[in-house]
Amino acid sequence: MTYLSYSYFYQNWFKNFSIDSQQIQTFCQKYNQSQTIKSRQIELTTIQRALKDFKDNQTVYLAVLQQIIKQDFLLTNIQLNDWQQLVIMIVCIQALIELYKKYDLPLNILQNTLSDLFLRINLSQSVGLSTDDFEWLARIFRLRIFKLGELQFEFTLFDSASLPKDISYINNGSKILQDALPIISVHIMQDSLIDEAHSSTAFYLARAFKKRYLTNFPAQYFYCYSWLLNPNNSFLLGSQSNILSFSSNFDLIAHSAYPDMALEHIYGSKDIHPDSMPQITSLQRRAKSHLSFLGIGVGIVPF
Repeated sequence: MTYLSYSYFYQNWFKNFSIDSQQIQTFCQKYNQSQTIKSRQIELTTIQRALKDFKDNQTVYLAVLQQIIKQDFLLTNIQLNDWQQLVIMIVCIQALIELYKKYDLPLNILQNTLSDLFLRINLSQSVGLSTDDFEWLARIFRLRIFKLGELQFEFTLFDSASLPKDISYINNGSKILQDALPIISVHIMQDSLIDEAHSSTAFYLARAFKKRYLTNFPAQYFYCYSWLLNPNNSFLLGSQSNILSFSSNFDLIAHSAYPDMALEHIYGSKDIHPDSMPQITSLQRRAKSHLSFLGIGVGIVPF
């Protein structure tokens, strides 16, 4: 597969576009049968409602879709509401299936990867997808993100602007992380298993996937920017913690006291007041007493 090969495909796909609602519904049915985590299964009524809305307003949706693909698939400043963004994503599953077939990519990987789309739809209670969700999920449709085992792997280029301004580099990190460096960025979906066994399996699958399908992408490192890699987590978590187990996969090369990511994942909001912080888990209780320990870490694993 040639990196950046998706754009021309979508342009051709749209020229001969004809909605195949049955193909999309059948795929979603098979997806549900393969998905063991209930929170990631999709209500088929939501799919049917989205497809009906597309057909009822096809002229409008086709005009939007044409503009999106003309620019750079799903990179756009066109104003869509949350429901319209959900509809566009559902319809484009049809194209993504064909794109996977074109490059002989296994459809079970597509099912696994699209679990992020369906999880986010469920979290919104099928109201739609936020602009942030839409822009993130677009990377799946650009063949940038693949969920292999329990982890998501994004084939991308490093951008220093994505890190907090107060980032501190260690272990030669500032020399390694140069802008436009090809990296395989590791992401963790909600409810993913990150114990040693599952993490090892995911990295094994990612190495095998790149070797077979993305040999021309010159990444030398897996990369992760996350609160899970915060070096202070060792003070907040027990020695048997799966978070610490996951972080041990990486060589730490930068860190920051930026707390927002940790607050969002531990308490559900970066703007939560200390008096409102839930105290259900041991991590929540420990973090509340040591808020200055919260932060992020940046790590790499040689490919």
